[in-house]
Amino acid sequence: MTAGIRPSGFFVIDKDIRPATLGFPVLTVPTALMKRGNFTEAGVPVIYDPLTTAGDVRTPFAGNTIPTNRFSKVAQNLIPLIPDPTQGKLAGNYDFVNTTLYERTIWSLKFDHAITPTNRVSYFYSNETN
Repeated sequence: MTAGIRPSGFFVIDKDIRPATLGFPVLTVPTALMKRGNFTEAGVPVIYDPLTTAGDVRTPFAGNTIPTNRFSKVAQNLIPLIPDPTQGKLAGNYDFVNTTLYERTIWSLKFDHAITPTNRVSYFYSNETN
């Protein structure tokens, strides 16, 4: 190595962490009766059975209740994942606390090396994750 020419470099890490923020959105989820196919409390005029369509005539489900054996496999698997209402009304019946945490990490790495007084090599890399 030539006298006075030395490799140099640096490594920097920056972490931006902000406190959690709270939100209190109100959503609507189906009631326990609706999850069982009973839509009498929803005030829906009539729910028709799509399998009974003949021309312009369809037969309504008895009592505005869709039998659970007519639920698709997808519906049968999704319904248990839907939370129960936290309020006793049909719309805007589910409250929850939503927290948001902001965390960002940025790190950078740089190397410089003078091979000769007129030839240099430099390498820089930076990575950011949210």
